[in-house]
Amino acid sequence: MNASRVLSLALRCVQFIISAIILGVVSYQVHKLLNASTTIPTGFIFTIILSCCTIVSIIMAVVVPTPGLALWYLCAWEILLALLFAVGFVWLISQLSPFTCGWADFNPFGKDTCGRIRAAMTFMLVEM
Repeated sequence: MNASRVLSLALRCVQFIISAIILGVVSYQVHKLLNASTTIPTGFIFTIILSCCTIVSIIMAVVVPTPGLALWYLCAWEILLALLFAVGFVWLISQLSPFTCGWADFNPFGKDTCGRIRAAMTFMLVEM
């Protein structure tokens, strides 16, 4: 295995882990909102779908060999996903307004709703 293939595989693993974290954090928040009988912001649903698409594309990129032309399609798909993560990031920022969050109380592991959403947004920035 050459060095570029190993580096590509390592970056795909990191991308998979980040997408799984985003999916888990936002899905947990949607689960809490469903239990509270509250409406779910559409930005959350968009982020869940985008994370699922990213995970599926990573699995396909690792399992299926990518010859010549397919590599260009994969590169275009990755660029599209990065742009969609940017859209999702802005969408989540606009969805935070009903939660009345201040940036001083960043606690992604506590009971703070705003902290969890901010953690997902931070991982979305890393994902881009």
